[in-house]
Amino acid sequence: MRPGDLGALTLLGALWGGSFLFISVAVPALGPALLVELRVLLAAVALALCAVAVGRLPALRSQWKEFLILGGLNAAAPFTLIAISQLNLTASLAAIMNSTTPLFAAVVAAAWIGEELTTRKIFGLLLGVSGLRYWWG
Repeated sequence: MRPGDLGALTLLGALWGGSFLFISVAVPALGPALLVELRVLLAAVALALCAVAVGRLPALRSQWKEFLILGGLNAAAPFTLIAISQLNLTASLAAIMNSTTPLFAAVVAAAWIGEELTTRKIFGLLLGVSGLRYWWG
């Protein structure tokens, strides 16, 4: 891994993990529902501005129902559940639990759609679980 790649990965980790810290600070003050509404609204505005900048807003308008469903299932619902959980959990524990998403996705893909679990994927799953076990205590 090149130093620039390592720096980008570190920055991404800080940004991703930092969101859980901000959620734990904001959720007691705003409540889970309002916090998620503001977060999703901010993301929607940012994405709309990006779509305008690249000239893709007309395609966005024609598929608004699909984007609404996708946003609800992939953003609003998980963000709401994370915000509710952070009323009782620490930011670090919520981030660790959220990090299990790719591990569960690999297992579900193998069971549900027949994705092959190669030796390399199984090694990755075991490595991920052992890393979680190390951090979780």
